[in-house]
Amino acid sequence: MCTRARLLLLLAIAVLISGCGSGSADAPPSSTRTPSGPQVTGDPSHLVLDAGDIGNGYLTVAAQTGGDTLEQTMYHDPPSIQAIERTSWLSGYHALYSDGQAGVLTDASLFRTGPSAVRVSRSWQTSGLKTFQGHLIAPPAGSLDHVSVIAGSVPVRGHRTKAYFIQWVHGNVIAGILLFGHHATAAAVAGLATAQDGRISNSA
Repeated sequence: MCTRARLLLLLAIAVLISGCGSGSADAPPSSTRTPSGPQVTGDPSHLVLDAGDIGNGYLTVAAQTGGDTLEQTMYHDPPSIQAIERTSWLSGYHALYSDGQAGVLTDASLFRTGPSAVRVSRSWQTSGLKTFQGHLIAPPAGSLDHVSVIAGSVPVRGHRTKAYFIQWVHGNVIAGILLFGHHATAAAVAGLATAQDGRISNSA
């Protein structure tokens, strides 16, 4: 559900977490490499981080964790991207974790082909820039393909708090992580992305 629909939902999630005390033109890709690696066809719930990957104190927000639908995936995407999603999207899953003050959302969307995933990811990047009122920053050095990092913010308790969103393509998978709150740094979200990418590699 790595689309404007999910990103808009995250803004409400951020408020929920703090309160309980606990499409347009494609953006330039960050890599021109064709996604490599074997086709991933497994359960997308195995492609996202679990609480143990994130750290002590983070608990699953069960109400905001689960599978995605094609309708959610296509919501507010440009018609050209929706056409790709209708024929190429296979499944998706997202999970939200919180320690009461900060949050991590991790997700994965499977497509039939790598090129389809790359084209859709560019549109989703543009949506993320608008939703988080952010800007692109230099991606981390490493092996992630078609990676983008957005430095922005989400509303928490009536004020905007810093947030970092990283998105990349692994073969036929679009993966993304949103990190917001007191622990949010570019280095931290990049580290989480490396851990999630390892899960995707192991599932192929």
